[in-house]
Amino acid sequence: MTDVLHTPLATELFASAIPARFAYTGLDGDPYVVPVAFHWTGKTVIVCTVERSAEVAAIRANPRVALTIDTEGFPATVLPVRGAVAVETVEGVPDEATLPDFETTIPKAAADLVAAAR
Repeated sequence: MTDVLHTPLATELFASAIPARFAYTGLDGDPYVVPVAFHWTGKTVIVCTVERSAEVAAIRANPRVALTIDTEGFPATVLPVRGAVAVETVEGVPDEATLPDFETTIPKAAADLVAAAR
């Protein structure tokens, strides 16, 4: 799977401003999918949210998730990623020190939210 994450298509999708779709199993047992901004380190996909979110509680209970990034339009080309994840709590809002190029790699709307939260 690691080789798939370094193909030209994967590189293009990881660098795009298209939100990823993040799927997890909620505490009620139902599946949920939410659009998320993300950062690809070349090795790890990082998704940020607030610690008290439903996603964090659900992921702590069941760390198996799926993430897809796709092209706009039809037919879509899809990069699926799935597996177990880890939750890491950081103090405050992630910035350049904890997440390199965070504001330049996420969609502008999400960057505006980060800036407003500071």
